[in-house]
Amino acid sequence: MSRALDEGNHDAFVDPEVGDDYDYKVMGRAIACAAACTRHSARLRPRMSQTLIRALEGGASVDELSAGAATWSERA
Repeated sequence: MSRALDEGNHDAFVDPEVGDDYDYKVMGRAIACAAACTRHSARLRPRMSQTLIRALEGGASVDELSAGAATWSERA
């Protein structure tokens, strides 16, 4: 997922029948949320009611997902 975000290549996550007919920003947010939700440590995963919903809706930046992980790791 990190590589898809870094390279902007979402092909592995998009239904082949959809092709290129999707919003790249929305897909990027969805991939970033999925990556944040699958972190090894539960402490580093975002809460659904906080950053995740806002990120999926476009109200929070994807960077907040990483920032949340940094904040939690500093507390741990």
